[in-house]
Amino acid sequence: SPYAVPWQLRPIMAVNVARLDSAIAFYDDRNNKPGGVVAATMVTGGYKLSPEFAAILRAGVVSNSPPTGAGATSFINPLFAGLYSVPLSSDFRLGLFFGVTAPVGMGGGNSPKASVQAANSAGILARSAMDNALFSVNYFTVIPGVDLAYISHGWTIQAEATVLQMTRVRGDQVDKDSARTNLTSGLEVAYAFTPQIFAETEFRYQRWLSNNTVFGSAKPAVENLSVAIGPRLSFKVASLTMRPGLAYVQGLAGPMLKGGYTYPTNSYKAVFIDIPMFF
Repeated sequence: SPYAVPWQLRPIMAVNVARLDSAIAFYDDRNNKPGGVVAATMVTGGYKLSPEFAAILRAGVVSNSPPTGAGATSFINPLFAGLYSVPLSSDFRLGLFFGVTAPVGMGGGNSPKASVQAANSAGILARSAMDNALFSVNYFTVIPGVDLAYISHGWTIQAEATVLQMTRVRGDQVDKDSARTNLTSGLEVAYAFTPQIFAETEFRYQRWLSNNTVFGSAKPAVENLSVAIGPRLSFKVASLTMRPGLAYVQGLAGPMLKGGYTYPTNSYKAVFIDIPMFF
């Protein structure tokens, strides 16, 4: 049965891949003024070192145009990771993930440019707060995760859970917490009408487990719930298998859905464009 590549959850297969995806989001600022636009784009490369294990590198850039004030473009933390994928049966597969980020992104340190900081903050919710480690430019982050997928009879049903353990390495005057812990999780339900045409729905949930700055806020933005839904295609170009897709992303809870939280942006609606190429 064909595997439906998730939108933002991790692909569970160890493969050779080059992937470009971008979340283009529209949002309101802290004063509930609409008109903000942010594009958070990731480039991911994966190389299969064995049938079960792939090394992964991800880099990203975010461009922000707020409703008022100066916009900015920021290069965020890169991710270095590995994925171990093993079949449990003919229908079930387990994926074990481990990654780290390098805290070298723009907007870090004790004298960051305000517009770059704002771009990083806006980019977090553009990607449903699922890539917080890449936007947390003052923190070195260790990222263990696990995925379980059912792939059979045209269906792909995949569940994921990830812990992001952050340790501050710079910017102690900006980020007061020496450590933070974040949980991200998700559920993908997809169906292949043919081996070339997929419909995919993905639920994403993010929650802070430890973050004194957030917990000490008057109206803390502790969690976010969102959904992405859209079609994906699959076709070959020479030796490449391409699986482009387009999804609509909507917040269901937290600042992604509405304002009123102690968070600089809220009320997100996004378009997610995804172009993975397998070889």
